[in-house]
Amino acid sequence: MATNYNFRVTDNFKKSFKSLLKKYPSLKGDINEFIGNYADNERLGDDLGGGFKKIRMAIK
Repeated sequence: MATNYNFRVTDNFKKSFKSLLKKYPSLKGDINEFIGNYADNERLGDDLGGGFKKIRMAIK
């Protein structure tokens, strides 16, 4: 059975992402790749409870 995931971002994330994107041009592609591959490894990140996770990722 396939699990569907819904990724939501906060306004704070959007603001930080915009400034980080200037410094790390590959960031947008890295995040898209992560979202596409998340179903293969659901155990990534720290469980915050309530269905939320904190995930850190390396930027290429």
